Amino acid sequence: MTSPAPPPPPPSPSRGQLVILYGSETGTAEECAHSLRRESKRRGFDAFVTSLDSWRRSELVSESANCVFVFVVSTTGQGAEPRNMTRFWKWLLRKSLDGLFGGRSVAVFGLGDSAYPKFNYPAKKLFKRLIQLGATPLLGRGDGDDQHPLGLDGAFDPWCNKLWEALDARFPVPPNFTILPKNILPPPTYSIQFLTTSDSTQKTTPPTLYTAKCIQNTRITHPAHFQDVRHMVFDLSNTSANPPTYSPADVMTIYPSNSASDVQEALDFFEWSDIADTPFHLISSTSTTTTTTPTTNSLPFPQTLTLRQTLTHHLNLFGRPTSRHFFHLLSFFTTDVMHAEKLQEFASSEGHEEVFAYCHKLRRTVFEVIQDFHSCRGKIPPAYIFDLIAPLRPKQYSISSITPNAIDLTVGVVQYKTRMAKLREGVCTKYLASLEPGVSTVTYKIEKGTMSVPESAALPVVLIGAGTGIAPMRSLLLKRVEQGAVENVLFTGYRGRQWDYLYGAEFEQLESQGKLKLFNAFSREDANKVVYIQYRMAEQADLIWDVVQRGGYIYVSGNAQRIPKSVNGALVDIFKLKGGMSEEAALELLGKLEKERRYQSECWV
Repeated sequence: MTSPAPPPPPPSPSRGQLVILYGSETGTAEECAHSLRRESKRRGFDAFVTSLDSWRRSELVSESANCVFVFVVSTTGQGAEPRNMTRFWKWLLRKSLDGLFGGRSVAVFGLGDSAYPKFNYPAKKLFKRLIQLGATPLLGRGDGDDQHPLGLDGAFDPWCNKLWEALDARFPVPPNFTILPKNILPPPTYSIQFLTTSDSTQKTTPPTLYTAKCIQNTRITHPAHFQDVRHMVFDLSNTSANPPTYSPADVMTIYPSNSASDVQEALDFFEWSDIADTPFHLISSTSTTTTTTPTTNSLPFPQTLTLRQTLTHHLNLFGRPTSRHFFHLLSFFTTDVMHAEKLQEFASSEGHEEVFAYCHKLRRTVFEVIQDFHSCRGKIPPAYIFDLIAPLRPKQYSISSITPNAIDLTVGVVQYKTRMAKLREGVCTKYLASLEPGVSTVTYKIEKGTMSVPESAALPVVLIGAGTGIAPMRSLLLKRVEQGAVENVLFTGYRGRQWDYLYGAEFEQLESQGKLKLFNAFSREDANKVVYIQYRMAEQADLIWDVVQRGGYIYVSGNAQRIPKSVNGALVDIFKLKGGMSEEAALELLGKLEKERRYQSECWV
């Protein structure tokens, strides 16, 4: 059993207040925000962190004029804002907000990839809008770029240094205040108060979430195909009194769990097995009151927890390390000097290539790293686990059905090999693949998707889906058929008819009934000829142009790194050919269709 964490030092007077707001799709921007929070705390600032959509905007008025607002915003798809920023952005565009940030200091850092045309668009638009609303930039906008030799850190580290310089100028260090040295173990964010074993510790579902029973979990790709794709069905009616409703192409957000065997192995390593099921409360280091939401996980913790529940339901112990802070903090718990030095090297910006070769290239998990630096075995105080390991994040899946009280998902199970002996697996898809029909339940919520069917069933539509991107296309198509629409065109992208022809028989039946025109692109079916979706689109240029001219809609779904660029290029070529347009005019038409929501996409990274 590990010794308890040292008590936190008494709080020092705050130098100033930072409100750190993030828009994050995969968690990277969120981790950047929390790295700012940790450094703020070390430097004596009070820092509050939350997502942009979760922030209570009414508190802006009550915040002190000395409060500094720091925004960390990622880019998703082809230049769109992340989901947890969309409501905030719509609100920020209101004309009635003129002067809202008057006299307020702001700082903005964006995360993006300069290989895409709309590099860091959300951060650029946000920075411009904040200035329009009267904000005063504390420093220039930072633009993180995945193409930088050091990745995101290549821009983030210099920008952070400038941020701290600006804050030090704005809020000078008091004479009696000492910034905590980086080589001193910081106090944990939360301390643990163990309770008597008689206290209840059952896992509860927060009121904003629901449970559903898995009633089907079937592989729908050929057993010999490299990709395991599942058709999953969840019954909403038997587990929740008032299950949520959903619309075509909405999103089911799943909250995964780690397997019992993996968790037990971790508990044994940490030498927590004897206290694994002892309930505890978390107490904030800045408060004497118990908190029920001790981490940034959007699935709130129940008031009472155990270490087994924490590792099972709330911490991403078997995902990949997401920050240098993980290596830095772990170094304090190793008893081997060489282990500590190597971890500190990984935690430095100079160790970027070393970390990539050791960790990211091989896709090592958090727990595998901890096991490799085995001198920390039994040395990590339980309270520090919330600082060491990132939250177990929910995963979003486009709904592929329209059936009331039931949801269909089309899930590609993430499995692949590296030089590591053990198969690499996606945390959430490993969880979903393990669900037993008729027995297993999931915790979930429904979120609004980015696509919707036209109000009129008489309008023609073109649906374009590649791989598991067929999921929202199936949902939209089924809704259209239910409405009696017959002018439906579907372009699909698969590898081969015998390998991964997802829902092919269903689509062919609709085609035979005159409710669908189906055009399949099987990229690997003919060894002598590669066929992609854009090729099929070019063959049907007249049909697509006719849909556009008659006020129809185009929908696209697939991998964000490939599909949008290919489809956009094909559409621009069709507009040029059939409309006699220049490149500039064709791009302008594509933008017009997007603005009118006649061109809608649901793509993922």
